[in-house]
Amino acid sequence: MIEIDLLRHVSVEGKPALYGVSDVSPSSQDNNKLLTVLTAQQNSESRYDDIISSPLQRCHKIAKAFAQQHQLPLTVVNDFQEMNFGLYDGVPFDDIPFGDAPFDDAPFSDAPSDSAPFGDASSDNVPFDEAAKSKKQRADKITESKLHWRCLERFFEQPAHITLPEAESLSDFHIRVIKAWQTLVNQQLAITQKQVAVAAASSTTLKPRRILLIAHGGVIRMILAHILQLDWQQGAWHQNLKVDYASLSRVAISQYCVNKSEANLQQVNSVQDIAQPAIFQQVKTIAMPFLKEQPNEG
Repeated sequence: MIEIDLLRHVSVEGKPALYGVSDVSPSSQDNNKLLTVLTAQQNSESRYDDIISSPLQRCHKIAKAFAQQHQLPLTVVNDFQEMNFGLYDGVPFDDIPFGDAPFDDAPFSDAPSDSAPFGDASSDNVPFDEAAKSKKQRADKITESKLHWRCLERFFEQPAHITLPEAESLSDFHIRVIKAWQTLVNQQLAITQKQVAVAAASSTTLKPRRILLIAHGGVIRMILAHILQLDWQQGAWHQNLKVDYASLSRVAISQYCVNKSEANLQQVNSVQDIAQPAIFQQVKTIAMPFLKEQPNEG
């Protein structure tokens, strides 16, 4: 059996925004806390055998540090990066016009700043690198691009039917993530099959193979919807399933041989035709908090 832990990265150092492919930095303090928790787990029986990461630094930094500290193999998979939100990607929410007033008169202040259903919205006050330009420069860019909060609202409500300007469609995002997931599952099953053969030859007990995938909220929602056979096209799925920073979702994967029915045996030409491998994926945990606040001392 294989267990794959889907771990969302920690909070990011940027103004509240939709951070998709924008390469914003993670919180160093939270990353250090997460590394401590991962190290404690690695020193127990629940050890990870492999680490997979999105290429974006809010995932890759912790993955690289953890892999180096414990000499674990690390694979960076580009297709596990967050959705591309086009012209809205990385633009602070309070810089997007809201209502009918001009930009300078209507900062986005009435909508929630840390609960966007897509991407990685941050509530930190540290400015994002690309957003560190002057307010006038950002305002000019937004005015030229004709960005408006109403467009985001429509996208949140009907993400499968509304594609943001110059952004990735939800369908393309789904295809990209699920293909990467299926590739990962098949690769890990191939490794497990070899280990099972070796263990059988030596009469040893084989422990479940454990994989850590560090990725983004949108990526994790897509994988969970795929396994649970839920409608990933519905805005309600992305809005209602809260995947917090540093939360962990666990998937168990097994492979069995399933025989064809006797009605089809006359069509069987080989043993391989009778024994068909079937992959079973089960969601064991969804968005469990992985970082717990330490009690105050003194």
